[in-house]
Amino acid sequence: MFCPICGNLLIAKRKNGKKVYICSQGHIIEKLNAKNSATIYQAKEAEKKGTVIIEEELIAQPKIEIECPRCGNKEAYWTLEQTRSADEGETRIFTCTRCHYTWREY
Repeated sequence: MFCPICGNLLIAKRKNGKKVYICSQGHIIEKLNAKNSATIYQAKEAEKKGTVIIEEELIAQPKIEIECPRCGNKEAYWTLEQTRSADEGETRIFTCTRCHYTWREY
C-alpha cells in the first residue's frame, strides 16, 4: 500500500494499541478501506512539548460529472472493477459525493 498524500510505501505499525500505517514522510494513516478512502493524521511539531495531531478525511478516488439516480447530485467518485470474466469489459462503479449511493455501469 502507498501513502495517498506523498505516494511513499506505507509500513504497518502499532500505536497506542491500534494498527496504523506510517510513510517515510511522517504521514500517519489510521484507517484504509476497500473504497480507497483513508483517515489521515499528519504530525506537526507543537510549540510546546509533544505533537499535535490534525485529522483530515481524504478520498483517494477520481471524480466525474454524472447525475446520481437517488438524489440528483451532479458529482460522483468512480472506480473500474473486473466483475465478470477477463474477456468481458470492466464494470464502472460510481459513488455519489453527497448521499454515498452506489450504482454501476457495464
